[in-house]
Amino acid sequence: MTEKRFALLIANYEYDDVNLQKLTAPAEDIRELEALLRDPQIGHFDEVTSLINKTVQEIRLSILHFFLDKVPEDLLLLYFSGHGMLDTQSRLFLATRDTSPELLRATALPSRYISEEMDQCRSRRQILILDCCYSGAFASGIKSGVGSNVGTKIMFQGGGYGRVILTATDKTQVAWEGNQILGEINTSFFTHYLIEGIKTGDANPKEELITVDAIYDYIYDRVKPKQNPQKWSFKAEGQIIIAHNPNIRQPQLSKDIEVLLDHSNYQVRLLGLDDLIALVNSSSDSASLALEKLERISTHDLAKAVQEKASNFLKEYAKGKRVKNLLIEVRTSIVQKDWSVAEKFLSQLIKEDAQQLEIDDIKEQIKQGKNTLLYFLEDLNAKFEAVASLASEVDYHEVAQVLSRLDRFQLPIKIAIVGEFCCGKTTLLNALLNENLLPTDFIPNTKILTDVIFGKTQKIQVRDFSGMIAPKEIDRETLINEYSFQVDDYATNEKIYIQIETPNPFLADGIQLSDNPGIQPSSYVYSAILKQADIIIIVAQIDPGIGSREVDFLQSLFSIIQPENVFIVLNKIDTLRYDLSEALKFQKRLVDVKIKNITSLHEKRFFAISALEALKARSVTPADTEKIKESRILDFERELKSHIQNLMFEKAQRKYSLFQEFAGSVKRYIEQIRQTIEREETTHYTADYGNKYSATLKKLEGINNQLDVLIKETELAFYEVNTDSRQN
Repeated sequence: MTEKRFALLIANYEYDDVNLQKLTAPAEDIRELEALLRDPQIGHFDEVTSLINKTVQEIRLSILHFFLDKVPEDLLLLYFSGHGMLDTQSRLFLATRDTSPELLRATALPSRYISEEMDQCRSRRQILILDCCYSGAFASGIKSGVGSNVGTKIMFQGGGYGRVILTATDKTQVAWEGNQILGEINTSFFTHYLIEGIKTGDANPKEELITVDAIYDYIYDRVKPKQNPQKWSFKAEGQIIIAHNPNIRQPQLSKDIEVLLDHSNYQVRLLGLDDLIALVNSSSDSASLALEKLERISTHDLAKAVQEKASNFLKEYAKGKRVKNLLIEVRTSIVQKDWSVAEKFLSQLIKEDAQQLEIDDIKEQIKQGKNTLLYFLEDLNAKFEAVASLASEVDYHEVAQVLSRLDRFQLPIKIAIVGEFCCGKTTLLNALLNENLLPTDFIPNTKILTDVIFGKTQKIQVRDFSGMIAPKEIDRETLINEYSFQVDDYATNEKIYIQIETPNPFLADGIQLSDNPGIQPSSYVYSAILKQADIIIIVAQIDPGIGSREVDFLQSLFSIIQPENVFIVLNKIDTLRYDLSEALKFQKRLVDVKIKNITSLHEKRFFAISALEALKARSVTPADTEKIKESRILDFERELKSHIQNLMFEKAQRKYSLFQEFAGSVKRYIEQIRQTIEREETTHYTADYGNKYSATLKKLEGINNQLDVLIKETELAFYEVNTDSRQN
């Protein structure tokens, strides 16, 4: 079945209520958008309906019929331009001509209505575009800030399939007087660039089709930082085509270059080659075309001098490209602390005769990177394996016992973040990682235990605690929809957990973060995470502060972890209505009274921060350093990282001691064998025995020498990291 394309365009810019400011320009915008969508050479929509300044009932009926009786192959585009407002429960309403701000539920269009109709529709390709002049407005007389987040993602997520949402906040210059919006409202940037990107083809100039993603990227690049357009995709498969490109631009060489290259005199053609080479080295759209032309000239030009010049450049160009790719690979490996891979790419760079300064710089980075506790701890694993392999050659029987003890000193450093619902655990985790990795919102999100570990690419898996069921890989959308709290779903699943791998620098330092649902020590979470944790961070809201449940939980922790490995974070200081220093002093005193003999906990492990403000300040470019300082997260991070370093050094010391014990034990065992052989040789000497004993002793000597090398290398490495740690 062939697809059919339907569009419903709604614009409201005149309002009966004087408290709603009239908007300018949407009338022209919607007419031009309608014409583009109807154009058989561009939008190619079968039906386009425009509703301008209609009542809420008229719009409701039109939306109902728009989504009715559609089939999965149909493409549906719903566009709205006008005021958006929030009620007292932060629910989004779209203003119509007869909307009264004081009677939203009765006179405005609820976002829930649109979402439900989209859910009922069978179409698997739905586009919703909201160009609301105000992302938030009236809430029982309290105005939300212009451009504030209305929770559009949650409002329109629904349960349907193939849904893409684009939203915008207009540039505004406004003032408030009572419940009235005053001031001039400029033309919508969002719709302006939506139309421009399609009409000119600039949204995807080199391609025949313009996708939703392409038009969003085009708009985003042009309205930032004045606006913050958003895009969400729910269960959409593949690219959704919004229009055909009316102006595909294929790159071409200039006529001047063509004239030079077609000249009968080869000296003139050489001049044309210079222009081609300059074009290849530029960022011009014609660079790839110039490269193709050079390749043809290198084999087909009649003059040998022209061929050689083109061939020599192509060889140097290919070499430069290889070097550039190798530099990317080696620097990526350095960031990921994959030193063996970095050294492999470095050797290839040396063969390619890369610039000496670059090679020296990379060598220094690798040298510094390997001279770290993290590398030392990981390299010790290889050293243990090498000693175990040598031990097996002489039938040393204590290998398994020693290696089982090794597990206690392995990385990562495991950090468990725990606390009551709504205290901001997940926001704190995101702030530490400096990215919005896990979903956060005004309702609790952590439904089950979530482990976050380092990985070279991002991967999300559902795992079984028992290990009996194979991990199931999921995408972020499934994580949000199926493994986070819904409004009416507060039951945790203790038999499974989520594991997220991500290439985050914070985790690359040998750290694992665990986001835990609540503070009830259930059997799975308690045994799987808290008992294995190196550090536990307890998060509570600064107001009302630490309660009896947190105190009881703290007391239970000290049977499994030392107090110095527990951090208390009082979050959400941005919402505090009282003096922060007094609130913090009271909380410290409370813990001191309730829990005895943990001075090291409340003096050095007690912090008051705003994880949300820290995350927001780090999410902008460039980061807002003043806001980060105000969030007070830096002191917490500094102490946490220092403690992590101390724990890592402690692991390194104990692991190194075990290695010395292991290698020394194998050496002593070899010495016992050697002495036994020498006694046997003295007692039962014959020529055959002599040859056999000689070969065995030679083998033992070789193994012993290899052990000496491993011991010496490890001693030197430990001395370097020990010295480095003391200096830091």
